[in-house]
Amino acid sequence: MKQIEDSHMQQESASESHTHHRRRKYNLVNFTKMHGLGNDFMVIESMTQKVNLTPELIRSWSDRHTGIGFDQLLLLSAPETQGADFQYSIFNSDGSEAGQCGNGARAIARFIVDQKLSLSAENIIATKTNTMQVRILESGQAQVDMDTPEFRPAGIPFDPTAIGKPTTSENVLKPWMFNFKGQEITFYPISVGNPHAVIFVDNINDVDGEIATTLQQHPCFPEGVNVGFAQPETDSSIRLRVFERGAGETQACGSGATAAAIAAVEAGKVSSTQVDVHLKGGSLSIIWDKKQLQMTGPAVRVFTGRLLVRHDQIDKSHNF
Repeated sequence: MKQIEDSHMQQESASESHTHHRRRKYNLVNFTKMHGLGNDFMVIESMTQKVNLTPELIRSWSDRHTGIGFDQLLLLSAPETQGADFQYSIFNSDGSEAGQCGNGARAIARFIVDQKLSLSAENIIATKTNTMQVRILESGQAQVDMDTPEFRPAGIPFDPTAIGKPTTSENVLKPWMFNFKGQEITFYPISVGNPHAVIFVDNINDVDGEIATTLQQHPCFPEGVNVGFAQPETDSSIRLRVFERGAGETQACGSGATAAAIAAVEAGKVSSTQVDVHLKGGSLSIIWDKKQLQMTGPAVRVFTGRLLVRHDQIDKSHNF
């Protein structure tokens, strides 16, 4: 009987040793899959768990066949900016970091409330480029008060000299042109925390995606650019397709919708200061009255999960 007991004890000890080894070999990372109008995200918070990310891991997780699949990864953390309640970082599916994501801001607003990370439905969140006030409305929609847009080339950043034009320090939205296969394409450069180029077209169904790729790689945008093709519909609505740097064409882009609405107001393409922007994934409402910049739209939780991450996959020199 004693031999049987000793055998059981040895098996339990071996099992505990294996479990302990497994725990030491892996990090367990909790995540939530979310989307805003089909622009999808993997959301991770680093306040209750240790998270080390590398561009290689982000690219691996973004794969829609072998990973989680997403346009951007959002990392929520404790605030580093004075006056902010939370900080969050944005990483494109290719592992590069972005400065702003409008749909992501709404997703973060929903995540904070759903996870009960704040007692308030309204919070201030900061990215590496700006600070925003976010809230969940009684309707369930998420709303974001965004910073004032930047039109000055240096603040976008945009270099007019790369297209043979003198630069300017005026904070006024201006049309510029670049040559694409012998054709002059007019675009409006603008920053809403990340750089955008808005191109107005007669029909977004006829858009040539190579125009976006060419402009994204053009030296006039030293940090790349998100390219939006906007088709005015009525005095208060536009249709939009957005090709994001580091992610390609997405179902929706909140900051792209914001930039396009601002450009439509400033360029006189619409007469209303509240613009409905219709994207492939759905619609957003943008208010721009020269003072207030506000975006309202949905933010949806899809599922939650846990990832086992091998310690040897993590480069300790990268701790985003």
